[in-house]
Amino acid sequence: MFYSPKGGTGCTTLAVNVAVALCNEETRVVIVDASMQFGDVALFLNEQGKNTILDLSPRADELDPSIVEEVMIKHAVSGVHILASPSRPEHGEKVNPDQFTKLLRYLRQLYATLSWIVVLT
Repeated sequence: MFYSPKGGTGCTTLAVNVAVALCNEETRVVIVDASMQFGDVALFLNEQGKNTILDLSPRADELDPSIVEEVMIKHAVSGVHILASPSRPEHGEKVNPDQFTKLLRYLRQLYATLSWIVVLT
């Protein structure tokens, strides 16, 4: 987990580089962008998807691998899976802590390495 009490300190850079370094054919890696208002992990990896954590959080009690796979963005070069933060800052409030906790617990079952970003500004 990478954390900073404010933005601009390099947490995204560190987390993305560690995730890319750990990902290989035997090790599936997911990076969860937990900066709900201003997350930029997908942008940092030059990936864009239509789905975000908002697509999984309401279904936190009924997750299965196929649902998760539909929402994840796969980085074309490294193979790292990305669970992107909401695309609009005001949507970040829609993910409650209980849903987020359930998502992380479920993802730990699917991925060998779970990396996530928490940046509070």
